[in-house]
Amino acid sequence: MANRRASGEGLLRWRKDRKHWEGRITIGISEDGKSISKCFSGKTQREVIEKMTRFREQLHGMTLSADSRMKLKDWSERWLNEYMVHVIRPKTISRYRGMLQLHVYPYLGDYRISKITTIQVQRMYNDLKENGRRRDVKKLGKGLSGNTVRGIHMLLHEIMEYALKENMILKNPTNGTTIPKIEPIELQVLNEKQLKTFISALQSDEAWSDFFYLEIMTGLRRGEICALQWSDLDMVEKKLYVNRSASYQGEVGKTKTLYSERVIKLPQSVYEVLIERSKTSQSEWIFPHPKDTSKPMPGDIALRRLRKILESAGLPHIRFHDLRHTFATHAVSAGIDPKTLSSILGHSKASFSLDRYGHVTAEMQKG
Repeated sequence: MANRRASGEGLLRWRKDRKHWEGRITIGISEDGKSISKCFSGKTQREVIEKMTRFREQLHGMTLSADSRMKLKDWSERWLNEYMVHVIRPKTISRYRGMLQLHVYPYLGDYRISKITTIQVQRMYNDLKENGRRRDVKKLGKGLSGNTVRGIHMLLHEIMEYALKENMILKNPTNGTTIPKIEPIELQVLNEKQLKTFISALQSDEAWSDFFYLEIMTGLRRGEICALQWSDLDMVEKKLYVNRSASYQGEVGKTKTLYSERVIKLPQSVYEVLIERSKTSQSEWIFPHPKDTSKPMPGDIALRRLRKILESAGLPHIRFHDLRHTFATHAVSAGIDPKTLSSILGHSKASFSLDRYGHVTAEMQKG
């Protein structure tokens, strides 16, 4: 027969079939009015009572909601679809979902959210840092970068904070974990000789020469250049209005931030290239999809083309974003001031541009 304790202190009994003591505490009420309980077991009655006492102290009188039984992957999807739908951009939601599916769900996705512990989260971070890549990448190894693990931590921490507010968990299990330090990102930039080689290689690629020449002369983000329309070009003032961005797959939305919406004064050579291109264009997009001119250029197609151009020209492999770094670095070398550079790049503060490309100024002073 079960040994009942005082009201509110839970149930305690000896399980003859399993030869151990078992305790049970009510921690919440489900939507249909049934009790939600948490069980404890131990070899002695005292051991179980101590476990129950420690847990009761953690509750602080709080009652967990019925949603505490949700799996992490189900709660994360609800968080994205209901809590974040009008807070962050669809592109960001898609990126968050990809991070969760690739890096978090394989470890914790099927666990009840209320049962995830700090040590489980820590072990996940450690393994991602050592073996987080799906394949071994040359120069990078099998593990994720410290910055990527930190990004995963920040995302999971926010998901758990919302769960805490909804009384789904007693504490945020991401608190108390140790995450990698911020790793400074080494900028990959084409030097003056390599840049000349790159521009020379563009001349033999008629289909893409205008695209990459505009990129190397303005430092636009990949999504921004892909989403340009002819209506964004002021042919009188020789200005380019940047006010939208295309995703990796070609879906058009807002720019990265409010500061990303900007007006760029075009160099004469770039202006002439665009004017000449406009004479034969049959699309509203300056750089339309190669197979469907009613759609903008998808970012993944542009990236694949960049790799082929670099390979054929014997240039080092760089990311598309490194073309932006190349523009900014050479602009600083030419003497452009940080305030002007930040307005061209769409940075919120000139200090950010100065911090990112200040090494160029230092080298100029040394020279």
